[in-house]
Amino acid sequence: MLPVILLIRNEDDREFVQAVYLKYKKVIFNKARLYVGKEQDVEGCVQDVVVVLIDHVEECREWSEEHLKNFLMKCIRCIAINKYKENMRRAKYETYVSNFFTDDDGEAVEWDIPDEDENIEQMVISEENVNRIARIIDNMNPLYGDIMYLRCVMNMSNSQIAETLDLPVNTVNQRIFRAKKILEEQGGKEINEILG
Repeated sequence: MLPVILLIRNEDDREFVQAVYLKYKKVIFNKARLYVGKEQDVEGCVQDVVVVLIDHVEECREWSEEHLKNFLMKCIRCIAINKYKENMRRAKYETYVSNFFTDDDGEAVEWDIPDEDENIEQMVISEENVNRIARIIDNMNPLYGDIMYLRCVMNMSNSQIAETLDLPVNTVNQRIFRAKKILEEQGGKEINEILG
């Protein structure tokens, strides 16, 4: 069993999440392996799905078995795809940035990368903005917060969100619009510029 399940305080919730995890464990792991190669990344993706399940445990109890399975499959797919993209970006960055370069004579010379580099500073600013957006979304009405979570964190399109939540696309568009207004009110105009 995953350690995150043991941290659930409510015994009924813990038993429900454990039962769902054990029932769909094999399918979830296999789905994650389709997208990420390292077993450590696969386990991380599965743990993230369990965290999503924990966050939505009350709703999940009311769903049919088929709806719950579809939800878990969509979650693992989105999380695993995001992990794959993250790994690709990291690999590209690690390939691009090297500690050595070749000088005019063909000699390998060590290259010192200063900490005040704009890219590093921009990465720190981006991470702070992401954390700030996440805090605002967490405190938002779930009607808007859940959709923004799927849009910003899970990188789902409006049509994918509509399909996942069984809502019309127009409703999703309106809720995203209203959620962006809330983000702007609470986080400033630069938040909306980040979200685009």
